[in-house]
Amino acid sequence: MAKFVFFAALILFLVLENDGASVGSCGDEECKFGSYCSLSASGEPKCVCPMACTMEYRPVCGSDGNTYGNLCNLKVKSCQQKKFITVIKEGACSDDDELKQRIAEDESELESEQFNSPPYLDPELMNTLNPEGKMSKFEEVEEDKKTIPNEGGGREN
Repeated sequence: MAKFVFFAALILFLVLENDGASVGSCGDEECKFGSYCSLSASGEPKCVCPMACTMEYRPVCGSDGNTYGNLCNLKVKSCQQKKFITVIKEGACSDDDELKQRIAEDESELESEQFNSPPYLDPELMNTLNPEGKMSKFEEVEEDKKTIPNEGGGREN
């Protein structure tokens, strides 16, 4: 009986581990905009967008000016259009949100440019990195000699 349970657990693990879906790189392509890697019927890796969301109605206003039934619906549309769409507020969009939409669209454009450009580290900042490659906890600002906290401890990828 113990052998049967072990083999059943092993088979279940292998099926779940190799279901063809993973996030990140997908062959030569990197999956973006919320897509994930899935194997096609022919066994080729391909980035695909999620298709199903719950029917729960919790409207959000997107940076594209559209109201979505919930956050999942916004993410699916973002993936399908291959465009960054962010939530500018919980609830339906209104005319008052026009300025916020413009700001969010500008931020989305900046985000997409950042995602498509290689990372850059100023050589002068290299001296402020600790052995783990993170910026030190506090940095001194030259202009006014104030010490400011660096909450994030540097960027992590």
